Amino acid sequence: MSPEVVKFLVVQGISLGGVLVLVALAWLIGFRKKARVLDEWHVRKLAEQDRAGETGAIAVDALGRVALAEIGADKVFVVKALGDKLTTRTFTRAAVAGVRMYRPKGRGIGARLRFSDAGFDDFTIEFDSREAPPFIERLRRGARGK
Repeated sequence: MSPEVVKFLVVQGISLGGVLVLVALAWLIGFRKKARVLDEWHVRKLAEQDRAGETGAIAVDALGRVALAEIGADKVFVVKALGDKLTTRTFTRAAVAGVRMYRPKGRGIGARLRFSDAGFDDFTIEFDSREAPPFIERLRRGARGK
């Protein structure tokens, strides 16, 4: 092999080693960290911080991606995990355009929610139980009655 090829291979090997070290370091410190909705207390605290109102029934996704809470008789508080942050939004019940129930494989029951606000994406919420919480059923009946 010529000295130029050996030099090229050594430089490439050192560069590849440096990249691998940086990737390993990023993995160790958690560059893929994702936010999660932990529990009902967490949702109540977020609603309090947003001054959304008094929370009633709360439904938290089994995977921690999303949560819904009743705010009084006419509002819904939504918490969504987007990347490493949680976003919150308050909607009127009239803004819930549709709720469809489905059965995910190997888990309880799920619901797909659609809102009439075009700036807010539809999402799914899954539960460990075989029945949807009463709050979700009330939302589903209300959306169907429109």
